[in-house]
Amino acid sequence: MFLTLVPGFESAYAEDEAAPRYLRISAGQPGGVYLPVASLIANAISAPPGAPACENGGACGVPNVIAVAEASEGSLDNIAALRAGDVDLALVQADIAAAAEERADDAAA
Repeated sequence: MFLTLVPGFESAYAEDEAAPRYLRISAGQPGGVYLPVASLIANAISAPPGAPACENGGACGVPNVIAVAEASEGSLDNIAALRAGDVDLALVQADIAAAAEERADDAAA
């Protein structure tokens, strides 16, 4: 499994740290492995506005971030959604990510 972050999420977050920021994670099909993993990641990095502080038993994620795992058809759809800017993160099988990167490099040459 390979997790990809879209450049620009950090800058979008930094523009207004008080405003909540939704972060979409493209995962996999319901009933598969990737969607539950993405849900765990989403829970770990979320710290919605108004949530109790980590030291008080609240969310210990990134302040004002609300992450959501989204179902998809799998790695190829996740790459397409990431490239289109429809999601912020994507779970992608490593071999599929490598092949997509190789194709992108070939197209740029």
